[in-house]
Amino acid sequence: MYTVKQVAAWAKVSSGTVVRWIHDGKLRARKNNNGKWRIYKLSSKALLKSRKKNKSTSKKK
Repeated sequence: MYTVKQVAAWAKVSSGTVVRWIHDGKLRARKNNNGKWRIYKLSSKALLKSRKKNKSTSKKK
């Protein structure tokens, strides 16, 4: 599992954006005992892959 900060760094977005993605259902995550979000690896990898694909297709236009 990854932290919000880790996913934000990889996606080059803010931590707030990652939390919004969690609330919007774009990332699967759960809160740990300390109340901090932990993002499932497969969910984060799929989102990052789709963002990379979207960026490359938008550059072609």
